[in-house]
Amino acid sequence: MSTFPIIALVNADGAQDGPGVLTERFLRAVAMAAQLHHGQIRKGTDDRPVPYLAHLLEVCAIVLGESIPEDVAIAALLHDGPEDAGGRPILDAIIEAFGARVGEIVDACTDTYESPKPRWMERKRGYLDRLQRSDDWDVLVVKCADALSNARATLRDYRNPFIGEAVWQRFKGMPCASGQRWWYASLREALRPLGFSAGAFAELDRTVSALLAETSPCESTEHVHPPMPAALPPPDPDDDEDWMVYPFDPAHRCPNCGRVPIAPPDGFGRVCQHCGHSWYIEGWMNDSEQS
Repeated sequence: MSTFPIIALVNADGAQDGPGVLTERFLRAVAMAAQLHHGQIRKGTDDRPVPYLAHLLEVCAIVLGESIPEDVAIAALLHDGPEDAGGRPILDAIIEAFGARVGEIVDACTDTYESPKPRWMERKRGYLDRLQRSDDWDVLVVKCADALSNARATLRDYRNPFIGEAVWQRFKGMPCASGQRWWYASLREALRPLGFSAGAFAELDRTVSALLAETSPCESTEHVHPPMPAALPPPDPDDDEDWMVYPFDPAHRCPNCGRVPIAPPDGFGRVCQHCGHSWYIEGWMNDSEQS
């Protein structure tokens, strides 16, 4: 078998970490994703198979568009590994190969480690409950990219006159328009805290809105039809524990743990909700004083 040199991609200063910089680790993650999902294809592509890797690369591309660290891009590539290709041993292999932070994000994007998987509705309700409690921007943005990739594909195929309503039959766990409409709408609400901090959420919002507007609920009584989710209540500025009061600030990651902080109202100080580290964004204050 022929080999080729793996070349780290570095910025002009020679640095090999930080947003916008990919290294040999990323290339190894692509290879691992291809190996884990070898032989798997996208739902609904039996006649003209599309490798499942296409979905993982799309999710990764969406995440990379948010200017994120390499760990988040790697997690995007591997986010379906444990759930669809081997369970907890695969998560352990990911952690061993790429570190605890990648494993943490992948774990938070996994709705089950069981095989066979639990019933669809039970599994999705449990996962939504976890996701709605997350204040980890990296987790939310990877899940947003995953949801956007899937919503795009569902809407695109629904609009195809040769597919139309048959698109729902590809979802073996819930082959029902009402169930899938509920899932996409619920995911959108769970991810709404991303707000303007991630361009991917704006596109997800538009895509889900189009999907709900153009499709109709299922009339069959064969499946449970959950009520459509209500929009999340607005954040309570008087509740000190309501982390959604202020927006995420992905432009100023915590210098201690690298996570995305929540911006307080003064605009200059930051306290990381994950590790408790506090710091001051001096450049903003200097700009403010000069204006």
